Amino acid sequence: MADLYNGSVFSAVTLLPAHLGQISHLMRENMTPLELMQSHTLFPYFSTFLSEERSQLVASAMTGDLGRAINARLGLIASSIKMPQYLRFCMQCLFEDEMTYGLPYWHRSHQLPGVFICYKHGCGLKNSEISTFLRRNKQEYVCLNRKLACNEVIGLSMNEGLKVHLTSLAVQSHTLLNTPCNSVNYRLIEEFYNAKLFEKGFITLSGNIRFQSLRSKMIESLGQELLSLCDSEISKHSHDTWLHKLVRGGEHTHTLRHLLLILFLNETTDIVFQKKVDIYHPFGTGPWPCLNKAADHYKKEIVTQCKVTRCSDTKRPVGAFICDCGFIYSRRGPDTNVSDRFHIGRIKQFGEVWEKRFDELQLRTDLTIRKKAELLGVHYSTVYAKIKSNPKVASGFSNSDIVSKERAACRTISKTRFKVPSRNAIRSRVNWEERDRKLLPAILQAVSDIKSATDKPIRITLPEIGRRISKLSLLEKKLVALPRCKALIKSEVETLQQFQLRRVNIAARKLFEEGLSVVRWKVIRKAGLRKEIAYQLNNEIDKVIENYL
Repeated sequence: MADLYNGSVFSAVTLLPAHLGQISHLMRENMTPLELMQSHTLFPYFSTFLSEERSQLVASAMTGDLGRAINARLGLIASSIKMPQYLRFCMQCLFEDEMTYGLPYWHRSHQLPGVFICYKHGCGLKNSEISTFLRRNKQEYVCLNRKLACNEVIGLSMNEGLKVHLTSLAVQSHTLLNTPCNSVNYRLIEEFYNAKLFEKGFITLSGNIRFQSLRSKMIESLGQELLSLCDSEISKHSHDTWLHKLVRGGEHTHTLRHLLLILFLNETTDIVFQKKVDIYHPFGTGPWPCLNKAADHYKKEIVTQCKVTRCSDTKRPVGAFICDCGFIYSRRGPDTNVSDRFHIGRIKQFGEVWEKRFDELQLRTDLTIRKKAELLGVHYSTVYAKIKSNPKVASGFSNSDIVSKERAACRTISKTRFKVPSRNAIRSRVNWEERDRKLLPAILQAVSDIKSATDKPIRITLPEIGRRISKLSLLEKKLVALPRCKALIKSEVETLQQFQLRRVNIAARKLFEEGLSVVRWKVIRKAGLRKEIAYQLNNEIDKVIENYL
């Protein structure tokens, strides 16, 4: 070491060394510091999921003399994922190296966290006698040889499913080591995660993440044993796990956990690192066709705006397509084939172009309503309704058109055979006292159900109670006729501050039941309070916490 560094004494670091600039100088710059980092350290593995700024900080520490700053800048000191305790090797790689080079060497891909299998041969790695960090002689580099081998084979008793996962992790980890530094845009990786999670139904159309469903599926798919081996257990009760942080934007998340998420998504790093990310959209990629039959650009793909919402009845996505001609149409998705792109579910706005064409056709007395509707791309009843609503427009249509339409409407009405109530029929009076008495237990039960919903607390309001007992309209319009119900609702309805305080009590109780410390910042975060609300409830929060001390 003294000869290597001109008399200076440094520790022999095997995984993330510093002073690479000096080593490059001693090699007469046959290899640049960047090439040394890329080909002979673990830097590519950790830098892939870092921002360019943080990656540059780590690189400067490795090329310079800031060795102690490397692990801190990578976040390894605070990470719960620990590096392997001993240097590892594969026996088959050792034999091949001896045959090829005359002596074996330590392989970088064998020294990574979460790697228990050789990516090349698929066999379990073995621990050597050389500690990764706590060696007696810190200034000594130890060469690999057969005498250093222990009898322990890592992961010897793994089942077939676990072996498949570990093999995939080993292969993907090796791929990262051979990925050029700073060649990946981390924002593209975030977009890829969001697109895949959206495609699999873990992100809603409004952008909210279904963490409970995602967590359960990930534990089921990967298994607790794999997550435990990788120091990445996911608590079923916490709302601030590494998975939450990663999906929300995990620049500070360990590389191994990125690989676990990629494994869960059934993808590979090669796919993730593609320059173009195919973002899932329930209606395909734009532009979309304009289906305004009155326009010259009918069926041409010129629509660039598509606003997606969710149908309250079917929970399916609904797309509203907005064309520059003013024509707006919508339909339920998702699209399953090309022909779906040319389907209209509902016209929300006709627009100036369509209206102008309608005005032109209303002067044509030689065309029937059905023919005009066909030319406009709508149902004939739409044209008829527009005529009836605007007398000026009706003047442009023949009387025979209107008369025939009215006769058809009369036939339709006659077929329905509505019962006309007799003039002598007596309206039955509502017994409000009896209704008041019968509704009271239902309201009590609704209030009890709202209060018992502790996973996602709901504010007790009159509309919420009305929706739960399917009597919202009655409570909004006739509550004055229900004195018992009115008094009960008035006593139970919460102000916003009362609701926030109840959330604080629920959060504190949950922390206590989970065996966690009931401290102020944890209670506020678990209750989901904004800063200004937490400030307003300052004294009340302190009183709640005192009950658990």
